[in-house]
Amino acid sequence: MKKHCCERKNMENIVEKTLQILEQNGLKISVAESCTGGYLSYLLTSINGASSVYKGGVTTYCIESKMKLLGVKASIFETFSVYSNECVEAMARGVAGLFNTQIAIATSGLATDDTSSDNFLKLPAGLVFTCVLINEKAYFLSKNYLENLQDHKIIEVNTRNLVQQQACLNSLDFLLQNLDSILK
Repeated sequence: MKKHCCERKNMENIVEKTLQILEQNGLKISVAESCTGGYLSYLLTSINGASSVYKGGVTTYCIESKMKLLGVKASIFETFSVYSNECVEAMARGVAGLFNTQIAIATSGLATDDTSSDNFLKLPAGLVFTCVLINEKAYFLSKNYLENLQDHKIIEVNTRNLVQQQACLNSLDFLLQNLDSILK
């Protein structure tokens, strides 16, 4: 129980620090989510006063919504896959334009196994692609959040939620790292 409380506090600290830095620098943020299913938006809006920097987010869980809402071109899915840096960059650019923000975060990946034709590259469960867009410059993070677990199919946590939570926290941490280098 104590570990869970510490993890929750760490999560709140990352979110609060993100919002504080954005506000201090007059920056606005928007998010485009796929595999994280709105969890990143939830985290950002869980802090009082978030509306001063958070302008909105969309959960585009299917290819059609990525195309229709964010303007991601079909050729990106056909050439690179929905699970790619190219896809999350297009999503980030689309959501930044939609909400007129200087900062955007986009996520797409495999919270669990995907045997559909969308995963024609046969990527593993747990792999998430993130793009952080800062003033139109793209930064990429791809990480498999399950690769360090012995056998993720038999552990007692919900691996989907684990992947979603870790991807969101790492996205915010990645944003902070890249903001640091730009704001100094």
